[in-house]
Amino acid sequence: MSRRLVNLTLDNLDDMSSGCRACVFWELAPSAAVRACRDGAPEFDKEAWVSDTLLEWGCCGQLIYV
Repeated sequence: MSRRLVNLTLDNLDDMSSGCRACVFWELAPSAAVRACRDGAPEFDKEAWVSDTLLEWGCCGQLIYV
């Protein structure tokens, strides 16, 4: 079984599981995370956070493909 580790980018963000894609626990302040989940669009906040982090700091996570 082959495994491949890649940096998280906007191109492969959709490859994350839906639960991880919608989780903004670490990305947003608690009140903003509650608001994002209540409004039903935490995936957009995750995408914005990844984009901002990539521009300012570089790689912010990794994905493993099995």
